Amino acid sequence: MPPKQSSSFERLKQDRRHLQLTFTKTCNEVTGMLAQPSCTAEEISQLRFTNEELNAQFKDCRDLDKDIQKMAMDERKDEAELDAFFDEVDEVTSANRGKLRKIQFYISEYDMKNAKPAIISSIPTRSPTPTLRSKLPKL
Repeated sequence: MPPKQSSSFERLKQDRRHLQLTFTKTCNEVTGMLAQPSCTAEEISQLRFTNEELNAQFKDCRDLDKDIQKMAMDERKDEAELDAFFDEVDEVTSANRGKLRKIQFYISEYDMKNAKPAIISSIPTRSPTPTLRSKLPKL
């Protein structure tokens, strides 16, 4: 018996699950790095790059969610199955959004700690002008 060909709907779900697994794995690796007492500038640079990749993957997941939802409506898929799938998607998405925020917070904390103080340029001040007083003639 030939293997059953998966519909494009099922293929989208598989693609989404694969992307989600990759995202979660990378987030977990980064979380391990954030557990260290401090990071070097090189590690922070890598963290920034990884953060950009994770944001792109997160957006790709959201785009796949929309495609899956649209295709499910077009193909009139079983609502109970879809509800279960999207409940799982929402739960994982929420957790991953939290992980992204944690990474972004860590980067911003590093930036604040290691920011060079801004040089305040001295604004030339004018010496106060002498107050001129004039006497009015007596009436």
